[in-house]
Amino acid sequence: MLNAFKKHIELQFSELTQASCLLAISGGRDSVVLAHLLKVCHIDFAMAHCNFGLRDAESDRDEQFVKELASTLNVSIHSKRFETKAYAKNAGISTQMAARQLRYSWFEKLQETYKLPFLLTAHHLDDQLETFLMHLNRGSGIDGLTGIPSHNGAVRRPLLPFSRSQITQYALANHIAWREDSSNASDDYLRNALRHQLLPKLYELLPDLQSNLQDSFNYLKGSRDLVGDAVARFRESELKKEDGTTYISINALLKTSNPEAYLYELLKNESPNMEDLMSLLSGQTGKYVSCGNVKVIKDRNRLIFVDSTSVPAQEPVEITDFNTSYEIFDGTVTLRVVDTEDALTFVKNNKAHNTLFFDATLISGAMKLRTWEKGDKMQPYGMRGTKLVSDLLIDNKISLTAKEKVVVLTYNNKILGVLGLRASKHYAVSQQTSQIMMITHTL
Repeated sequence: MLNAFKKHIELQFSELTQASCLLAISGGRDSVVLAHLLKVCHIDFAMAHCNFGLRDAESDRDEQFVKELASTLNVSIHSKRFETKAYAKNAGISTQMAARQLRYSWFEKLQETYKLPFLLTAHHLDDQLETFLMHLNRGSGIDGLTGIPSHNGAVRRPLLPFSRSQITQYALANHIAWREDSSNASDDYLRNALRHQLLPKLYELLPDLQSNLQDSFNYLKGSRDLVGDAVARFRESELKKEDGTTYISINALLKTSNPEAYLYELLKNESPNMEDLMSLLSGQTGKYVSCGNVKVIKDRNRLIFVDSTSVPAQEPVEITDFNTSYEIFDGTVTLRVVDTEDALTFVKNNKAHNTLFFDATLISGAMKLRTWEKGDKMQPYGMRGTKLVSDLLIDNKISLTAKEKVVVLTYNNKILGVLGLRASKHYAVSQQTSQIMMITHTL
């Protein structure tokens, strides 16, 4: 194993020979063997041991063992005791998750303090298989099935190609002692149950599994890279942006060899429900599916992707000052009262799609700006009867995402206008108007 490890370091982890590293060490067989291998390979490293205090005196003996090992190997040791159960309770998380958060936060601080660019962990081939099976059970995509990455940011895992049995044989052959964690004997955790009950049977029934496992993971990673390249090209060519809206043509999606796979890859970080997402393709306009922080909306012949956390709720704005500006959503509403002797000519000369005009002498109380609501009706200028604001938005082909930011102006419980679209007939400017209220909405 030593020669294979040296060659592996030379080919895949040459950066470790040029820097000081931090080894996460529990005192168990895997991390202790890795410490010995690093020493033999003349890789400079310090050790970090977490005492989580979960096994009372046994945890303390593990800590003492690691300190003695550090002395034997002549490497520096950092050790810290954590109040893990109290942290888990306060954070409302499991003990396992608490231990993970505590140790990686501490490791980062050690790396920063002592200028140790790489963190080494002792994950190995059997850990890979256990992780693969757990992800398979969850219905994971190809990312989850490729196992544990050997390089992940500052983390390096040089033991991944080596099996538990190889590590054990090396330890026994070189008279390397280690500590056994009593909690590892329990099958209360899924990983332990797989390790004790399933993996021995798999290796018995599939004798070539261990020797071929690393190749299989390499092939899976290669396939993942090909998928990533294809999705990147698709995202570059078919994912469009228009007026701050990100969307994809449903026709472009349906032309792919596997629309569901492409849609999954675009949204996999949001834990999508693929059955619900695929139903959007034939669903009615306005139908949507929430995926994590992303809302996917069917809008005619396209799917719109909206960051559901990006549009804050807009509180109604009361207007009492008729010569000022108000910020609403990502735009500005400016009000100005203008004295005029020829009101209709003034309106004609200043007419714009984003400007509304009213007779200011007819408006004496507070007006209000608010987002439109389902059921809102208005009496548009130049039209008979009333019209639903929702129909007005459809007539003007306002996208579903833009609809969320449509603002109406109200006075005396009447809608005076939809900003940027249409004014009502209420308080309209006439030839007798001497003061015009001019309301402009700019984005």
